[in-house]
Amino acid sequence: MEALLTLFNPLPGNRYLLTTTHTDALVTLLAQKLAAAGGALHVITYPGEHLPITDAHLQQSAIGDFATLFRALPREHDFVILQELYSRHAYSERLLRHCYTTLANTAYVLIIEPKGRCDPQALCETLERLEFRVPNVIDVLEGFDVVMAKKMHMWGNGL
Repeated sequence: MEALLTLFNPLPGNRYLLTTTHTDALVTLLAQKLAAAGGALHVITYPGEHLPITDAHLQQSAIGDFATLFRALPREHDFVILQELYSRHAYSERLLRHCYTTLANTAYVLIIEPKGRCDPQALCETLERLEFRVPNVIDVLEGFDVVMAKKMHMWGNGL
């Protein structure tokens, strides 16, 4: 988990969004890292097994099915994390488009999926087609495929 946390370099005022089918240690560790930098974490849970979140500083909300997109304003977030959600969402491509819209310019999307649940190379191609740049498969979490891409200012969709 520590290797995964090295992918995050929060700055003061950064807003991160974590969408997940289960809350785990990542929520707590990421919240601590953001709090130390003066950032904020919003956690959106989808159906699954969730550990109780005890941090009162976290924004939390829940969505009851895999066909609904989370609510977020355009350019509201500096980082969006889809934890075990991409392959389970009924409209996965629409979900990625929604992530693109809510990301600030030069912001990142990180997709975490159990190995074998999705094809990481096909996911990278989808991200490229949807105007994300430099998609990479990163080997930092045992048993999981981790794919990271960036929304670039003045590229692609121009948002």
